[in-house]
Amino acid sequence: MPHQPVHARNNAGPRVAREATKPSFLRDVGHIIVDVSSLPSSLHFPLIAAVLTSADRRVIGFPAEVQVVACENPSVDAAIIELGVTEAAAVGGFRGGLEHDSEPKATVIWAPVIGENVGHSLSAVHDFLVPQDVFPVLPFPSRDPRRADNLLLQHQVELLDTFQVEPANIIYADERNPFDLYRTLSRLQEKFRLALGGLDTTTLALSTHSSKLLSLGVLLAAYEHQLPIVSAPPIDYELGDVDLSLLASGNQIVCAWLAGLPYPDPAIPSLALSPDTEH
Repeated sequence: MPHQPVHARNNAGPRVAREATKPSFLRDVGHIIVDVSSLPSSLHFPLIAAVLTSADRRVIGFPAEVQVVACENPSVDAAIIELGVTEAAAVGGFRGGLEHDSEPKATVIWAPVIGENVGHSLSAVHDFLVPQDVFPVLPFPSRDPRRADNLLLQHQVELLDTFQVEPANIIYADERNPFDLYRTLSRLQEKFRLALGGLDTTTLALSTHSSKLLSLGVLLAAYEHQLPIVSAPPIDYELGDVDLSLLASGNQIVCAWLAGLPYPDPAIPSLALSPDTEH
């Protein structure tokens, strides 16, 4: 699928999503597999949302089977270091209750999913949202039982001093189960809907700074409840002083079936969507 030029980085995802869901592009295809292993969330969030929307609406001629696959390795994610970030903005297709191309004017509750080495992007999203309360999400249980503690120590200045997060606000989500985070964020959304329903506008905004699987949980919650997702993509990356050949032993291929039957007709061909994009 060819890439087309865009004027702003946050427009690239919706552009790819529109091209990928055109009937002419998916002719004679009954099963879509989206591989997000090497894609930034600004691209694969709008793509998956557009595919799910068409599948859920049962658009004539559109594939009914949708899977998302990823190569998951938190140790590799932890070794990637952000080199500066761009300005924060809502991810294309996930503006929710935020003002268009401007800072939000409503009461905002922010739930960021925390990962390693993401202090700059956390600060950029916080400055954009100016939230009234923050509910950070930490991975637990996880492969490394101390990962949540280490993340809290690494980002204690941002979380505890700058954002003034209350300890009771910290949320824990299973590192390897996106549906656990999806359910947790759905309950959080319902809690604020019931408690703050009398206010003119209250928005639960999400951002993800962690692994592919937890990002998928964020996407599913935002898709179902029409919540905004905000991102401050890094300008560039560098890899820490690690031996990738050793870390590769922790690679795990994970599949999430999001739409359709788990055992489709084998006579129907499938299509794997994986734009040639580097991390």
